[in-house]
Amino acid sequence: MEERRSEVLEGDPFHIAQEHGSGAAVGKVETSRIWKVPALRGTELFYGSYRRFEFARHYHSVAAIGVVEKGMMESFVQGTDYLAPAGTVVLLNAGDVHAPHSTDDSGWSFRIFFFDEAFLRRKFPACGEGVVRFRAPYVQDEAAAKRLLELHRQMERMGATLELESAMGEVLTQLAEHHAGASLEAPLLREEPEKIRRAREYIDAHCLSAITLERLSEIAGLSEYHMVRAFTQVEGLPPHTYQMQRRIEVAKRMLRRGEPIASVALETGFVDQTHFSRNFKRILGVTPGQYYPRLKR
Repeated sequence: MEERRSEVLEGDPFHIAQEHGSGAAVGKVETSRIWKVPALRGTELFYGSYRRFEFARHYHSVAAIGVVEKGMMESFVQGTDYLAPAGTVVLLNAGDVHAPHSTDDSGWSFRIFFFDEAFLRRKFPACGEGVVRFRAPYVQDEAAAKRLLELHRQMERMGATLELESAMGEVLTQLAEHHAGASLEAPLLREEPEKIRRAREYIDAHCLSAITLERLSEIAGLSEYHMVRAFTQVEGLPPHTYQMQRRIEVAKRMLRRGEPIASVALETGFVDQTHFSRNFKRILGVTPGQYYPRLKR
């Protein structure tokens, strides 16, 4: 895995070559799916195989741990670009802004476990009230990569068994021992200056409504120019992208409750279902139609 510092380019970083239809398969060379294993409370599993697809810059509210299965992946994470070949272990903390994509037309695939904070605390009771935080987003750990791939594939076929759950606990413990830093006493994802905290909390409370830059600037007590720059430095995303992320988080909860996709699109502030589906996939890598049936079961 090679770490490379890079300059963040201006312009629209969210270009997607095409929108794929619903269902597990999204094309001859691209496929993605997300599902739950009922026995693993607080866990979701994801598989994605892509050729030209580019994720938008986004973050997850939970930890993402997995493996690059095939090919070479490149990803922006918290201001740095990384090259991650097959076998690289993915260790994304909750809140890490990232944007994976392929390096060439040969494509890449990866398998991910999403673990919420409660799950990780059950697995790492020694941390008490702290939160396990990994030092680097991508690491080379051949033994852990092999075990994670085996577990993910087995759970895809048969769900979770006591044996698989035990093995999962063992590999997570090894990852924490070798690659985690000191735990945090509170789930503070990054330093938050007071002025930006106020703006962020306003977006959190009004994410489904139209929010103007003028209003955010008033709340933060900064000029519009400085507010955007400071917000992006603190949160890792500009205000409009952060609001989009929050809307998608609300949409996920609504889809889990079994609400129709068309209704979710309208209630979360999207112009239409196409607009909703496009932005949903830019962040999660699957369309609402792929996410919905898997989690409805």
